Amino acid sequence: MRGWLSTAVSFTVAFAVVAALQAQDRRTAVTPVAGGTGTAQMYSQLMHVRFTSPVVAPAGPPGGESEVRARLLNPVLGRGATQQTVLIPADVDVNIQVRLGAGNAARTNATLYLRIVSANVDPAEGRRRFASGEVRHEYVGWPKADEVLIPQNATLSFPLYGIAPDSSTAAGDANYPSHPILQQSALRAALIDQPIDVTNAGSNKLFRAQLTEDMEYTGGPSAPMPAGAIKLPKGTEVWVRSYEPDPEAQLGHGANMSIDFVVINGKRVNIRTVPERRPFTPGAMAISPDGKGRVPEALWPTNQPRRFVLSEQQEVSDNGSTLWTYPENPNKAEEYRLAPGSPPPVVPQGTPPSPPQPGRPNTTSADEARKRAEALRACQLRAITEHPRGGLEQAQALAACSQAK
Repeated sequence: MRGWLSTAVSFTVAFAVVAALQAQDRRTAVTPVAGGTGTAQMYSQLMHVRFTSPVVAPAGPPGGESEVRARLLNPVLGRGATQQTVLIPADVDVNIQVRLGAGNAARTNATLYLRIVSANVDPAEGRRRFASGEVRHEYVGWPKADEVLIPQNATLSFPLYGIAPDSSTAAGDANYPSHPILQQSALRAALIDQPIDVTNAGSNKLFRAQLTEDMEYTGGPSAPMPAGAIKLPKGTEVWVRSYEPDPEAQLGHGANMSIDFVVINGKRVNIRTVPERRPFTPGAMAISPDGKGRVPEALWPTNQPRRFVLSEQQEVSDNGSTLWTYPENPNKAEEYRLAPGSPPPVVPQGTPPSPPQPGRPNTTSADEARKRAEALRACQLRAITEHPRGGLEQAQALAACSQAK
């Protein structure tokens, strides 16, 4: 695991320190030092925890908030005036806020949010407020009541944001059982063997690619990449999935492309990236690179880099297993990567549906309805024929067909 980890944390246990943070908002954290004088600046680093009990979905109405405890495996470090200091010692309990809420406006999907909110350093002191960065996971549909979301003894890394770690923090972090590929990490990849074109864009196939440069962490200059997070190097093998969320969409065909796997130490690790959507016209042809013939129009040629950003953190253990898994492909845009043949997501009953709009009286005869349907189909076919390359012009023409009286 050490070959693909970024610089990790080493520590010097100097003295006990009281740390009081109101929230992790990615500003440089300056924390008062107990047992000494002055303050300490916290490094950007990870809080590795092991869950001492499982995280389960609430049994009541869909969604809810709870709190669980976990064991902190590593010390939280900072830089004092003259030396490195321990802000929170290892092997103490931390309290994690767990929130399950709606992941979209229709409330058909759920999102799990986790954040460390305090640490139990000294029983005489009580809870010490200490907020980490947030980790989240998106679900297709809603977990069932009392379903285990994170098993007992699972490990998870919470990011902390502060000043850039120095070279002296590089020794110990690789010894912990798992490390994250962080949300907001950007991957620039190029296809290797086969382009994605109009013949395979909606096939739900995997295409081999590789990173054309080192992974980029996009947290910004005020939030350096936490020490210990996985940083994938240039040349890493990745796999891209191309699928069509809705083959019968009124505005034409469109393919979603996303990086679904990266290969670490010879094992595929599944990740979730924000899909790139490209419109296409089945059967469209283009001039071949040598100019001597015609080939299927390419949506993504080989050796052309594209940039993808992780939409959520993925925890990777030393043996290559991951904390989260993802469905593969949606039948509808709303059902993110829902595998073909899967039942539709269950809509929670926590919020009553909006009252139906009063219907208009049906004054159209069957013959008139048939003529209008035929005219609409003819208009759509004409729009596709006149704008064979798709794009905005085709979408506007198809929309005009639907609005025509």
